Amino acid sequence: MTMLSSSSELYVKSLTEKKKEWQSDAACKEALPEVFFSDDEKLIAQAKLICRGCEVRAECLEYAIATRPANGVWGGMSERQLSRIQRLIKSGRNEEASVKKTVEEILHK
Repeated sequence: MTMLSSSSELYVKSLTEKKKEWQSDAACKEALPEVFFSDDEKLIAQAKLICRGCEVRAECLEYAIATRPANGVWGGMSERQLSRIQRLIKSGRNEEASVKKTVEEILHK
């Protein structure tokens, strides 16, 4: 298990506290949870479509990258896409540029 630095812990804590603020504006709040927490490709596509028009998509994505939820579509990203970002972060290889490029690609689709 990876230990977080104290600054990382504070960042994650602040995002968790902020989640309450942005979550009430999320487009997914009216959707069925099964849409966002499914292995079915059709439901994953439906979740991503809902995320595409969400005004708090960036906040959701930032939260998911920082807190590493176990499953689900977050900020328009599937579990596979989130795992890819997390592997880039863990690898430390050109981390910032790789993460930014991947996030930008997804947010502008």
